[in-house]
Amino acid sequence: SGAVTPATVTVAVLNGTSTPNLAHNISTKLQAAGFKQGTVATATDQTQSSTIVGYLPNDKRDALAVAKSLKLAPGSVQAVDPNNRTVACSGSATSCAAQVVVTLGTDLASHA
Repeated sequence: SGAVTPATVTVAVLNGTSTPNLAHNISTKLQAAGFKQGTVATATDQTQSSTIVGYLPNDKRDALAVAKSLKLAPGSVQAVDPNNRTVACSGSATSCAAQVVVTLGTDLASHA
């Protein structure tokens, strides 16, 4: 199990806060770190205090790399929430371009 190659990881970023442009800015930051840009959208729940780095099945290692890139604790890494997955994967239950779905909380709002 070598290091994760960011270029092979597509990251969707959802804004779980009311801070404008937060998802766009974090997505740009992740692209600068080498990750591929996935869907950038607004989460269904915009009252999140903590950022969640959600992962699709078998992609936990990728999610941990994304969390580290955003300086988030490993505890922020969780299996992706079904609602967030639906938004990130454009409603598709079976195929998804993203391996990781970051749902932003107000803990990263200062990056807007």
